Amino acid sequence: MRKVLLVLGLLLITGLGFGQTRNFKLVKQPSDNPTSQKRKAVVIGMSDYGAGRSLNNTLNDAADMAAVLTQLGFEVTLLKDNDQRTLKTNLTSWFQRIEGNDMAIFYFAGHGIEVNGTNYLIPVDADLNSETDVEYNTLNVNWLLGNLDEKKVGMKLLILDACRNNPFKRSWSRGSTSAGLAQLSAPKGTYIAFAASPGFTAQDGGNFNLKNGVFTYYLKQEILKEGVSIDEIFNNVTGAVAELTKDQQIPFKNSSLSRNFYFKPGKSNPVSPVAIEKYFFYVDQNGNESATHFSSRLEASNAMKAKNLYGKIFTNTGESFLVEAPLIPATPTPGNGGTTEPSKPAPSNKRDNFDMPVVVNNFTEKDMTRVFQLYTDAFTQGTAAFNNKQWEESLRKFASAVQYVDIIIAKKWTSATISLDTTSILYTAYAAQNAQHLNIAEQYYRRLIDNNITHSGDGSSLVDIYKFVLINASNNNDKATFDYYLSLAKKRYTAEQWADYEAEFIAKNMNLTEQVNLYNRKKMAGQLTGSDCLSFGEVFVNAAKNTDGKLSAEQAAAMRERGLEAYQKAVALINNPLAAYNVGVLYYNDFIDYDDKIASNIKSMQLFNSSAKKTNEPANAPLQVLKDENAKLREKVVVVADNSIQYFETAYQILKSKKGTEALDKVESGVYQKVVDFLANLFAYKRDAVRGTDNKKFNEYDTKYKLYDALHGTN
Repeated sequence: MRKVLLVLGLLLITGLGFGQTRNFKLVKQPSDNPTSQKRKAVVIGMSDYGAGRSLNNTLNDAADMAAVLTQLGFEVTLLKDNDQRTLKTNLTSWFQRIEGNDMAIFYFAGHGIEVNGTNYLIPVDADLNSETDVEYNTLNVNWLLGNLDEKKVGMKLLILDACRNNPFKRSWSRGSTSAGLAQLSAPKGTYIAFAASPGFTAQDGGNFNLKNGVFTYYLKQEILKEGVSIDEIFNNVTGAVAELTKDQQIPFKNSSLSRNFYFKPGKSNPVSPVAIEKYFFYVDQNGNESATHFSSRLEASNAMKAKNLYGKIFTNTGESFLVEAPLIPATPTPGNGGTTEPSKPAPSNKRDNFDMPVVVNNFTEKDMTRVFQLYTDAFTQGTAAFNNKQWEESLRKFASAVQYVDIIIAKKWTSATISLDTTSILYTAYAAQNAQHLNIAEQYYRRLIDNNITHSGDGSSLVDIYKFVLINASNNNDKATFDYYLSLAKKRYTAEQWADYEAEFIAKNMNLTEQVNLYNRKKMAGQLTGSDCLSFGEVFVNAAKNTDGKLSAEQAAAMRERGLEAYQKAVALINNPLAAYNVGVLYYNDFIDYDDKIASNIKSMQLFNSSAKKTNEPANAPLQVLKDENAKLREKVVVVADNSIQYFETAYQILKSKKGTEALDKVESGVYQKVVDFLANLFAYKRDAVRGTDNKKFNEYDTKYKLYDALHGTN
């Protein structure tokens, strides 16, 4: 039983950390925009592993690959020297952004290891004293492949320059091969490239006076060559690496692609992403994906309605459509987290130091034709400037188009019964966003939201404009705007995880003292919701870790108790299994601490007795102190073990009940597996504590132990 197993539990609360920055992207470009491949990559370099373990060239490898991929049109996320928690948080965010792209690349340069046929990538904070530490302190490549495989991406490329000689396993007794990584099978639509063959190591490049690893040194050159297919690229890299290292290092690849791919197509081989036959599927309000693939959006929608479901319909080519639940007005519920409806904030007039055009409305009916032409010209010119990435010029033209069409609508010069031109306003906001005039973009998005616009003209969901307004309000510390538009977002998109945005606002704009005060005010007023409690619980427990040393021991302990209380309230308010799991984890940590202290005291007593025998001196006084301390510790162990069992069993029962009606999602499945393991550990402890003294209790605890132990590894 090691405390390192418990870190995962505290990461499962909301999925994303409070300080996580979300990169809001364009919902859609104007329809005239030429089609192009959507490419995204995450590039990771790990170097600072500590004395004797650090790598010289991996950060150069990552920086150079990021530059090359950017040159090839990829949107690149570059991560350097991440610890495990930061790495998983960043990757979770990246996985959410690659849906529907033509290509996604994962590149890793750093230490990697194979244990029992499974490959693990090692973050810089990994403390690997034995093989059992690996699973909980590293990044499992199978987890990575699973996340990539479930995304609807045309082609996935996994590049692992992580086969370097591993310094962590000097005293390990089993499981790992002598060097390198194990072979991986490539899921459909995936290409996997290793810097070295399975079981062999890659060279860091220093012996050849290179500033890169040998593999990346050649890869960054080959990948830029025009008209060379992906297979030819890696064949060329393999040949060059093998020749330079005299066959000591031979790269390896595994592919399930059905067509060739070109990073930089030539004239004779145009862009050719992997061809995908279009289909539709849905994800309901509970996050469950349909097992059936539908031939049309209407077919998928009808299937949802027949089952009283709502959520989103997706295609494997990146489109998404919202299926909304009926709007239910918010009703305050005193004592159960209800609050009054926030009031609408005043219109924003922030111009971001940008000279916005102003159309003077002095037109009369005789000007009708001219105004229509002015509108058409402004929109056409705005589209042309947008396509050429002339963002500010596009913003000016689209903003003028909005003003002209507003005049047309106000003067009733159109037979259409509309109050605004959604398309013009949407494109104006897009242009402002790309021009980095975010406050101007917010004004136009707010106008759409204020008019209850939830879909664009082609039926696409506009949920991202609500997210943009919340993020911008959070960045501006504009609580009135944030609260009002959050309330609208919650009513109109009930399946979205809006609690993440609320938590981020609190974390970004309030210090710890202010957050504690807010929690106390809401608690006293009976306004804490279950989501509030989950968010505050994470804040307080993370603060209690006191990694920056700003809190005294007493303050950290008080913060931990406040976090425990918040999680317990979340269980009471919304019967949340993740909150129950986290309460169980906190008590389980205490159980481990107390049990370790008891064992330490027993060793000390044995040393006292041994020393007393050698010197013929009595050791009664110090022995009695330790005995008294252990008696008190055993009382505490019983309490925290029982508390831990109570909340773990609560989480187990909730998840077991859900398993009877629907599939658990990945987070819930992971919690379920951990819960049964922890419960087996706890009941084994309680059983052994009464062995030979209370047969009835022994049999009771043994039955529980066998129940949960039999569930190990089940889903």
